Amino acid sequence: MRGLRYALLVLPVGGGPSDVRNMENEKTTLVSRLSALIGKRQVARWKKWLGTVVWKRFDDEKRIVICRMRAPKDAPSVLGEAEAVLRKKVWTTWHALLLCGPDPTTCGPSWILTGEAIGARLVNVGSVTPLDAITLPAHATSDAFLAIRAGEMDKEWSTYGRLGDAWFERWIEIDKLLSAGSLPDILGYALRSHAKAKCEPVLDFSMPAFVRATEGVIGLERNKGGATNFKNRVLMLTPSLNTDPYVGGDAEKLLLELYELRNDCVHGKIPFLNLRSQGGAGEERAAKLQYMAETVAREALLVALRFPDQSVFATREALEKTWSAGRFPPSPPTSVTDITLRT
Repeated sequence: MRGLRYALLVLPVGGGPSDVRNMENEKTTLVSRLSALIGKRQVARWKKWLGTVVWKRFDDEKRIVICRMRAPKDAPSVLGEAEAVLRKKVWTTWHALLLCGPDPTTCGPSWILTGEAIGARLVNVGSVTPLDAITLPAHATSDAFLAIRAGEMDKEWSTYGRLGDAWFERWIEIDKLLSAGSLPDILGYALRSHAKAKCEPVLDFSMPAFVRATEGVIGLERNKGGATNFKNRVLMLTPSLNTDPYVGGDAEKLLLELYELRNDCVHGKIPFLNLRSQGGAGEERAAKLQYMAETVAREALLVALRFPDQSVFATREALEKTWSAGRFPPSPPTSVTDITLRT
């Protein structure tokens, strides 16, 4: 029976349980090839619709998310209201991936497909939309980071019996948080800033975006801003930075430096380009600063998303007053998991 519409999100990651798992908002996720969802007889038609190059991207073992809904009887077969609703649901799941901290080498574009379905089978494709490509972070190629990551991988293997599963439950949880309802504008903009930073390859643009996402949560008052207050509030949200093995006890210094370099960036300077031009030591310092920026942005957003009283974020004034009154952040701060090497 026709009448179903679907949105399919194809992610640049293949880890996690391969069988079908339920998600929030009537979504399901699994690791699969696209051909398994459409039937062998339809492969040639889909190749023609998508093109050979795009088809090869999709017909691989990828993490996919599917959401279906019944369209109104008089709905046209082209993109309409049902597709818009479905796209919004899976777009939320993409944001959850950015926040859950999968393997740090995760990079590349995601895609949203929409069309008609019959039960579990996808009948056709009405639209194909690429999402911004996740950028490989600088620290993912750092020898110091990779040495620590190797130890984390050993722990992951002993816990799960394979690699690639540690992020999955965090992803499910964060998707549920993001699917609970519309976010206050301040948090919504912070979330978009985080996503832009994750997909921006140039550090002099990505780093200010990470800091902006953080500042959407820490709510520094105009006359009480500055690097020191930024550092203090960040550490209230993410105290485990002080014991993070990659940060190496350098959290306070890195946060102060990050704030000042962010100011340089927004005033037209290129501090991170200059830093990376200084050779290996400069590259490593830039990598560690990026790790710090990404970690604090992610963890600040997670504390905010898990805070039960979202009215705190209704306006910037409300957020600032809540911080001043000591009602936020919670104590101890909420976190999905230990942040160590989750970028």
